Amino acid sequence: MSQQIEFNRKLKTVSRGLPIRALLQKGESARYRYFIDKNIMLNFGETFDDFTSLHFNDDYARQVGFEGGTPVQGALVSCIIVKSISLTFGDSAILLSHKLEFLKPIYPGNEIMVELHVLSNTRNTIITMRSRVYVGVNLHYEGEIKIKAFDDI
Repeated sequence: MSQQIEFNRKLKTVSRGLPIRALLQKGESARYRYFIDKNIMLNFGETFDDFTSLHFNDDYARQVGFEGGTPVQGALVSCIIVKSISLTFGDSAILLSHKLEFLKPIYPGNEIMVELHVLSNTRNTIITMRSRVYVGVNLHYEGEIKIKAFDDI
């Protein structure tokens, strides 16, 4: 199975699980698009027993300030960012840290674009990236990720 990524505004196709970290050096980016719907939210809720009213009750969500109704679980979006790391680096990396700021809610029916931008790459071993999640051109989430990459995996 192949995955299309946007890499510095050029499209490249890589086999899923094949590390491309040699391509991602300081200043380079990978971008992935995902569509989030109520089914994904429900599956996430069932998997993690997370059925808070905020994410499953439109009236309650509006009462507490979410005009668009129930927002997507922040932890779900965080998992999608981690999936993007896996698609980019395959089995050759482990997550060391992931800090994430929720700037604007994401709602079911939104298509999101996850961008991973390399801030530093220490000899292809410790890689620090900025993560951003967009809906259209609007920035909704922003964070920083640190991974450890392995040469021989």
